Amino acid sequence: MNKRLYLPLSLLLALLAILLTTCAPTTSTPRTSSTSINMLPAIPVAKTDGTGTVQESSGTFLIDTTTIDRAALSSASLASPPLTVYSDQIVITGTVYYWTLEDISTSERCTKDDDFKAFEGGKYLPLKNTYIESEYDTITTDPNTYTSSIGSYYLKKSGLEEGSYDVDLEVRAKTIMNSRWTLFGTSDTVVTIFTTELDAYAVNAQTVPYSIHTGNSQTVDIYIGGPKNNLIDHSDGGLNTLTSYWLTQDLSNYYHDVIRLRPNPRDFPWDTYLLYPQLKSIYKTVSLPTKGHVELESYYKLFPSQFVEQNGYCDISKIRRNWKMLEATARHEYSHQIMDMVYVNMPADDTGDHAPNVCTNPEIAWTEGWAEFLPAVIKNWPTTEGVWGNGNLEFNYNPYMGVIPERMIIDEPFDPS
Repeated sequence: MNKRLYLPLSLLLALLAILLTTCAPTTSTPRTSSTSINMLPAIPVAKTDGTGTVQESSGTFLIDTTTIDRAALSSASLASPPLTVYSDQIVITGTVYYWTLEDISTSERCTKDDDFKAFEGGKYLPLKNTYIESEYDTITTDPNTYTSSIGSYYLKKSGLEEGSYDVDLEVRAKTIMNSRWTLFGTSDTVVTIFTTELDAYAVNAQTVPYSIHTGNSQTVDIYIGGPKNNLIDHSDGGLNTLTSYWLTQDLSNYYHDVIRLRPNPRDFPWDTYLLYPQLKSIYKTVSLPTKGHVELESYYKLFPSQFVEQNGYCDISKIRRNWKMLEATARHEYSHQIMDMVYVNMPADDTGDHAPNVCTNPEIAWTEGWAEFLPAVIKNWPTTEGVWGNGNLEFNYNPYMGVIPERMIIDEPFDPS
């Protein structure tokens, strides 16, 4: 008969501990860890008004987190850092927000000094999928990444000599609209904004330098514009720069709204090269390499100081309208690119000059009608009767005054197939 050997539980646990210690991997120069950090910067507790709109009060302004994907907090994405910071590393993490006046209250008064005032209805939104870089005060390769779908970022620099470093953060107006798999790996579709065709780098702004010692992490939340602005831009007080960030986000939102209508993202593979501010708004086809070329005018004054300089007085209701007009113009020009990507060279490229009340040839009717129709489908506005107070469809924005009509332009979801 077989005999069995029974060992006390305490002895078994001791043997297991010895075995694990013996088999554990070792390194010749182990790193030391001095700081532990959270997986993601803290997200404030959301408050809702019962309608599904989520906004979080922070002083006299709002941080709007309606677009935050809470499921992303637990996903293993580019915003999920390791748990420790080693003695030869510096880690910077945080969230990037941008300020928008597109929904400000029209009852507010303004002066030329109120560009970053905490207007009622002004709010911070997360700057999603946008390029960010940490710049060190030494000759070294600077870490860079893109913010996540909730605006968070994580930047780590390794191999540093022990000591303190001055590090600033640079945010560029370059946003990923879509990532897709190809035979050669992942390919990103991006919109990048430049000031002139001679610029080597996209529109950008930096924070002040932060002194950080190796082996440590630091959380830096970045606020672009508004009452908490902490980016430095010496060109125009940062107003056109702030608008450039806003444009990347609006075009990205528009792109994804179009994709939700069921087109295949592979049909929209072109990057978008956008110049702002320019003298006029146009779209150009660039054949090699294939990309869209958009120029947007700066006629619409979006901040109090700009509006006062142009008109001699400040009118917050017209400033809000101008934000809607810029959105309409940007989406119109980008819709030309969508048509160009899908239909290639149909109709002919050169359709001539055009105006809302002039139709010089069928090609203009087709291309300009498309560029107004598609944004109107996305907004489900205007009606077939036109915008209240105006008789044409050359205004595809949702006005903040006037009669809301009963019948909208589309009764059924648009099927592009």
